[in-house]
Amino acid sequence: MTIKRRSRKLNQLPVTRASKSEVAWRLMVARHKGRRFTWEGIADLATVHRSTIVRMDLVLKKLGDKVAEVPWLEALQMARKAEAEEHLTWDDWREKKARKLADYLIKGPSLLDADRGITARALEMVSSALPEALVAHWPQEAMDLIRDMTEDMRPEDAQRVEETLELLDDHLHRRR
Repeated sequence: MTIKRRSRKLNQLPVTRASKSEVAWRLMVARHKGRRFTWEGIADLATVHRSTIVRMDLVLKKLGDKVAEVPWLEALQMARKAEAEEHLTWDDWREKKARKLADYLIKGPSLLDADRGITARALEMVSSALPEALVAHWPQEAMDLIRDMTEDMRPEDAQRVEETLELLDDHLHRRR
């Protein structure tokens, strides 16, 4: 019987999602120990999503043989506990999440290299609070951009804009 036929037959049986995940976990452990299984083959055979297989592989790479003999849910809990212990501070956790998002953005959408206006609008569509949050996070950069744009487009107003930005900068420094 081929893998595809076995997979279809397994999928027709009254098997819980947890049981399918456990089958996939056992196959991933066997793969970790040297058996020649592919991620796609395991996902098809156990009828689980490929992202589940990827998560299992990450747990095995991170915790290795410590989790090889335990059920999948217990291994997942051990991995989550290990990750929580790695990030003892809020700043560390926040930095890790920001790095993960940055890596995704670098690998993912090519829109970031395109027109800045399109990228800015797309980010605003993700969250209408994002523009304000970005300016609040980088106020000096925002004020420098306003200065540069004013000098280029309205040089006659540059002095008034500079005075206004200095007042704003003083206000921001008092709030910190």
